[in-house]
Amino acid sequence: MTLLGAALLLLLALTALVIRNDVFFPGFIQPVLWSVILLIYDWNPLGLYELTAQTVAVFCFSSAIFVICAIGSAGPFRHPLYLSGSISASSTTRVLIRVVALLAIAMLPFAVSHSLEIAAPGPFDNFLTNLRWARTVDNQPHKYFTDYIFPLILVAMFSVIVFWKNFCVIDKIAIFIPGIVYVVLTSGRSFIFLMVIPISILLALKHRSRLAWIILGALCVLLLSYFLPALLMGKVVDDPGAGVLLWPSFAAYLLPSLAAFQELLSQFTDWLNGALTFRTVFAVLSAVGFSVEVERLVMEYVEVPVPTNVYTWIAPYYMDFGLMGIVFFAALVGCLSGVIYRFSQGGRPVATIAYAISCYPLFMQFFQEQYLTLLSQWMQFSFYLLILWFTQEIVPRLKMPGHLSLTSNAGSN
Repeated sequence: MTLLGAALLLLLALTALVIRNDVFFPGFIQPVLWSVILLIYDWNPLGLYELTAQTVAVFCFSSAIFVICAIGSAGPFRHPLYLSGSISASSTTRVLIRVVALLAIAMLPFAVSHSLEIAAPGPFDNFLTNLRWARTVDNQPHKYFTDYIFPLILVAMFSVIVFWKNFCVIDKIAIFIPGIVYVVLTSGRSFIFLMVIPISILLALKHRSRLAWIILGALCVLLLSYFLPALLMGKVVDDPGAGVLLWPSFAAYLLPSLAAFQELLSQFTDWLNGALTFRTVFAVLSAVGFSVEVERLVMEYVEVPVPTNVYTWIAPYYMDFGLMGIVFFAALVGCLSGVIYRFSQGGRPVATIAYAISCYPLFMQFFQEQYLTLLSQWMQFSFYLLILWFTQEIVPRLKMPGHLSLTSNAGSN
């Protein structure tokens, strides 16, 4: 049944490609991703539970809704996305990026110190393992506003990629080195992907003629992003043959979420009425004094038979509202993806950065929902992108001679 589902999704992807004529269209990327995941699942290197026809049908149906709504909201224009290499950053934008770089450098010692402090009492001999334990098991918070600085640094990094020729080597080092260090200190692979995926998309849009090489390079970096932390955190024993254990580990990252969702589909009936999907809203209400329960982002483990605690992107919608929740929110996310894509057409730099960032939760759909459950993070990104748009688009217009003369004439009258 998984092979049939993969074939149907591939047909859906080709249909979206014919309609939109762009491999960067979210309605093409999404079914291609799910088709590949189902093909790998059919191989089943981990001995996972076989997917039922109902489970595959739900995955295919949610993808179809996503694609249809993305096509409908993307508008009538069929121009492929592109990003000109000759785009220039305004003088205000350049100042903004350099200020962010200085802020990142200034906060870095405090972030490192805090990471050392919370990792010190950990039960393991490995620093990164202790740091991961402190972040996930012990629920240690990020101090010194690193939760807010990290998205800001990422926006600055993406801006440097877009306006590459406007920044010298020192500027690039000043923003990328702290950014990479902050990624390491988050101790999570998902933050690495949050950095690598948008950068890869932006590079691919700037160099479409080298698309195949960029995709290959991005895959290599993503694989390295997965395997290197495993090696550094001591997840591979000192054995000449231990390296082969990394592939089952990688497959365990890709596939069990599908079987875990199947367990939900067959057993879960105690609907949460929005507690997961709107977790951010509940967290804000709790913070301001309302007596509401805030669900944890980290879900319970289930044996499929491989233990996993991730359930794909549609799990919160189903746990909150059942199958109708999947229909509604797949449509909503598809519409939003199409709108972001639409505004990115024409090579608009800030909108294109927003599109590249939106590709991260798209590529993570097979793993877990990272749209509405991480709403606070996307609000931060939106705020920083709004500032970037203001410095790049609005401030230069305010400095135009025509605007100044109109302003002075209005003042004299």
